[in-house]
Amino acid sequence: MSPERILVVAGESSTRRDLRDILISQTYFVIEARTSEEALEEIETGRIDLTLMDINLPGIDGFETCKRIRDASDTPIILLLGALSNEKDHVRALGTANDYLVRPFGSDQLIARMRSAFRAEPTETEKVKFESSNFLIDFACRRVVVNNRSIHLTPKELELLRHLVLNQGRPVSHVELLEALWGSSDSRYIGHLRVFVNQLRKKIEPHSKGSRHSHIQTDNFVGYHFEPSPRNPANFRRPNE
Repeated sequence: MSPERILVVAGESSTRRDLRDILISQTYFVIEARTSEEALEEIETGRIDLTLMDINLPGIDGFETCKRIRDASDTPIILLLGALSNEKDHVRALGTANDYLVRPFGSDQLIARMRSAFRAEPTETEKVKFESSNFLIDFACRRVVVNNRSIHLTPKELELLRHLVLNQGRPVSHVELLEALWGSSDSRYIGHLRVFVNQLRKKIEPHSKGSRHSHIQTDNFVGYHFEPSPRNPANFRRPNE
């Protein structure tokens, strides 16, 4: 099996060198880019398995570059934030990329986050289409339709929705969701989780006037669970059924 191809995007040559040394020691194949334009050129080749990107780039910054990559590819992206980054930067990073790291970070932490971000081959359950009276969710195609309207979800929002939907019928604990989304049960991420739940609710809740039904229900002191419709139960079916 060929080694995974990692795109390292950073304006500083020292940053690219340090990341390259870590990755090569783990037998990854490294491609380097200094600017947003160079990064997009590499992405267009379709031969990148994961991107590590410093947000501080000459010209177009990492946040905007991440959005542009998302328009062209589903390749996992991990953003690298500075030590002085704030909570707003962290939430913004998770809203555009698969994950982020804040400097300083160790090589073990970097490799662990990369392994978590790699997209595994979809399971049979993940290939199933989800349908209800006002929902169509195709996990394999990353397509979400609510009330006949296509909804754009960020990678983390889609991952959160998928985990709740596939565990329909039972409360999903905060710890389980933290592990699924960030690979850590660190309670410091609970604030991020609440932000993403609220963002997801705004996007998928019914838009009809007077509707009070919430698809994502809060289970106090436990976590959340998914309810597709107050009256019409949802069902799963395979794409060819």
